[in-house]
Amino acid sequence: SAKGCPFILSFAKLQYRFRHLKLADNRLGDSGAELLAPLCDTLKVLDLSGNNIGNMGISSVADILKTSASMQEINLSRNAFTDVGCSDICLACKFNLSILTVTLEDNNITDPGAFASSLVLENSGLKKTTLQHLSFDGCWLTLACQKTLTKQMAKARERVTKAPTRGVPPVSLAISMKRQNVKTVTAPSLSG
Repeated sequence: SAKGCPFILSFAKLQYRFRHLKLADNRLGDSGAELLAPLCDTLKVLDLSGNNIGNMGISSVADILKTSASMQEINLSRNAFTDVGCSDICLACKFNLSILTVTLEDNNITDPGAFASSLVLENSGLKKTTLQHLSFDGCWLTLACQKTLTKQMAKARERVTKAPTRGVPPVSLAISMKRQNVKTVTAPSLSG
């Protein structure tokens, strides 16, 4: 729980810097998420799934993500944030130069929040963009939203394919609606 976070923080001061921090299902809530910043400067993987983190806590996590030079994977599935928190995370991904995977599954995200991912997709053809997988599985997206994001994904794939520099990572986007099948779109590999 959030009460245990000061213990984790004091432990972090005595030990080697963390690379992977998996705090899934610990009921951290917003206050616990806000206390994590000192641990995250060297993290590559952060798993905060199932912690009842709302928009306030996700805003703190977004600040961490925005400034991290090493974060490659973040799992925020099964929390309590909405479109506002999703927008914060997607905006942070636009500025992060190392993030590969963002998992936002099973949150209270609807179409407006999912459309915030277009900020990330718009940059997917740029050399500095590293995002490879963004998952909305289990969120409340309409079929129209899924189709729009699929079209945006196709445009992003086209920009990646036409990018003058090799080494731009492929981008994939997993989209689905609650109680319906997952739809995944993956950009082609740029090998060759």
